[in-house]
Amino acid sequence: MERLKVMRNLCEVLGIDFWEKMEELDIDPKVEEMDDETSPRVNLAVELLENTKRSRFLKIKELGLRLIELRSVMIDQEIDFANVVCFIDAASEDLITQEKALSSRFLNKIKCEDSQLEQLSANRLKEKNLRIKTKIRELLKCTHLTGNEVEIDLEKEVLEELKMQKEMLKVEVERRSDIVIRAEIWRKSVDQLEALQKGSKNTNKMELMRCELLAKRIEGIKNILVEMVQTWEEKYDSPFSYDGDHLLTILNADAKPSSSKAEGMQKQKAEGQVPAQDLKSLLTPHPKLRRTPRVPVPLEEHVPLQLHVVAPLLLVPPAGAPPPMAQAAQAVQELPAPLPLPDVPVQAGSPPTMISQFNRSRQSLLTSTMLKALQVMKRPTLSTFQVTMMIAMTVTTYLE
Repeated sequence: MERLKVMRNLCEVLGIDFWEKMEELDIDPKVEEMDDETSPRVNLAVELLENTKRSRFLKIKELGLRLIELRSVMIDQEIDFANVVCFIDAASEDLITQEKALSSRFLNKIKCEDSQLEQLSANRLKEKNLRIKTKIRELLKCTHLTGNEVEIDLEKEVLEELKMQKEMLKVEVERRSDIVIRAEIWRKSVDQLEALQKGSKNTNKMELMRCELLAKRIEGIKNILVEMVQTWEEKYDSPFSYDGDHLLTILNADAKPSSSKAEGMQKQKAEGQVPAQDLKSLLTPHPKLRRTPRVPVPLEEHVPLQLHVVAPLLLVPPAGAPPPMAQAAQAVQELPAPLPLPDVPVQAGSPPTMISQFNRSRQSLLTSTMLKALQVMKRPTLSTFQVTMMIAMTVTTYLE
């Protein structure tokens, strides 16, 4: 009967129905004592159950350790495996007596959780690898390096190796930063000078000076770069590469940029294509004209000028005047005489003062008189100055 009790306990721990097991062994459930026929079958069943218990215990213990490891990676994943942790601390399977503690259902649940966590951990590991590889590519691009030059293999999938490569690349970036920054400035300046020389069609002094300044800047950056690269190569005993090429070779092979368009014009002058005075006018600075300061005139003061005094002088053509001027003066004199107006002094800064004193009839008469004068002035032989004088004579004739 003791062996039957052991078999009952094993069935409870393993989650197996004891009565089904008895029927499987063809043993009467009401038996009180075992005979020589049933005893070997019970002993064999107990031995098999003990082996199953031992194997399940070891499997759950192994899965428990894996769950703890994956749990540390997947912090945001909530999984209940407190029973599994308790099994890990157990020294042997004999200490596990809880009902269904080692059942096949519980074991399958742990296996399912283990596979899910393993898949999530693999996905997260791939994301970390992808982020590190992207960072390595960005560092290679900003330092103008290739993977072969710094012995970086982006095909690796081991996270620790990728982290080591990233740290090595950071050190290389720190060593090369000063030279790389100046090399990028030099490249952009050369491209800017080429675009300026190709894009501008007309040669003027402003473009000439701009090209000269940019060429001097490029030459200065180039000289500094050569010295820095030579010092760097002596210090680290290795060539300084830039986009897969030796930077010193690039600097030495690069022709000195054209200083300005003046060089091209000088070549054209030697070939007889550009006149000498044109080149001289571009290279000779123009003097700056000083502006005369303006003196404000108070509005209260009247200008001592009466229009009726100036009118006769304007109407009389001077001696030796050209024929158009004389003809215009004659045409103005032939205009119909307007109504007389009183003399009005002109105030500085306020010309509308005189016009505001006219009534409507006199304004219309003035307008018609000026239109007739303008019809006389529509001649191709008259200059701007002559037209201006005629308008002044028309107004003064009316105001006389």
